[in-house]
Amino acid sequence: MLLSALGFHLSPTTALCVLCLSAAAGVVPITAGGLIVSVGATAGILLALGVGKDIAINFSLASGLLLVISALAASLCGGLASIGLRVLARRQLAG
Repeated sequence: MLLSALGFHLSPTTALCVLCLSAAAGVVPITAGGLIVSVGATAGILLALGVGKDIAINFSLASGLLLVISALAASLCGGLASIGLRVLARRQLAG
């Protein structure tokens, strides 16, 4: 869907490559170095598939941004849940 939003005609081969690339990127830790490797690999593979340079770079940056935002949302939810459980435990001990 992201490739379609960027103006690239989606083909089954491209979709399969992007899915495999996304699965492989999930193995790389979410760090600055891991994100840069993932973005670079995504752009390189899309360029090898014949996608234009601008679309490949925009897709790789957008997918990296989605990864970072989802990791941030997950860490915020986990932090808030941890704080909530701690507050409940203290109330039970006090009461």
